[in-house]
Amino acid sequence: MRRFLTFLFILSVLFYSCEKELPVTGDLIVEGYLYANRPFDSIRIGEAIPTGKPLELKPIINADAEISTDNQSYKLTGLQGHPGVYRYQGSDFIIEPGISYTLSVSIGNRKLTAWTSVPVKSSGPKFSKDTIYSSGNNNPESVALSYSILTWDPVTEYSFIIRKYLNTDSAIIDSNSLNSYVPYYLQKPFNGNIVSMQIYDFRYFGSYNIIICQVNKEFEQLLNQSSGIENPIIPQENISGGYGIFTGIYCDTVKLKILRGK
Repeated sequence: MRRFLTFLFILSVLFYSCEKELPVTGDLIVEGYLYANRPFDSIRIGEAIPTGKPLELKPIINADAEISTDNQSYKLTGLQGHPGVYRYQGSDFIIEPGISYTLSVSIGNRKLTAWTSVPVKSSGPKFSKDTIYSSGNNNPESVALSYSILTWDPVTEYSFIIRKYLNTDSAIIDSNSLNSYVPYYLQKPFNGNIVSMQIYDFRYFGSYNIIICQVNKEFEQLLNQSSGIENPIIPQENISGGYGIFTGIYCDTVKLKILRGK
């Protein structure tokens, strides 16, 4: 999970501010995620500075940027104190499932265009049981209680899962278990709509939000090809005149409890 979170926010670490505005000469880079049913947050715009490894990204502070649908356009402006970050000033920009969005960026005579569609709502995720119990017994009944099957209706080819621990007290399930173990479904987007969650996929007893995010192909491609977006200079079919990521995401949440054996 740590790797995935690094993926989502690595560009914010690589962007650096500059006091003097210089001409844009490097490749244009964009980072934007459109989460269905949420207000639009922000995008980042920068240029690649090929002077080291990993690639450094310089924020662009003078861009003209907007996101549009078939019926509406939303002008984006730079966020004060955050070079390279562009937001919409109004409160009426809600990302809608099933809608296509186009991003247009102009810097002088340089132009970048990106487009994406936001996945439509699925029937929602379901667990075969909403509670997993730990037990030292190996009898069939105890084994059956130690896992739960999560399924959902796929509306895209790829999905990723986030698990969010909700408790404040952190009682460890097994101090002898491998604390560094990360189940496959938390490592990267995967193709499928069924996951078996075992008791030792979790470190602590308590309640969790399990968030299933369905994503477009460009999301999976950039993560897999760039090994965590260390080098975002990878051609994407939905970006013209630059590189990076601009994609729609649909998320559903379901709760799961991890309890001591009965």
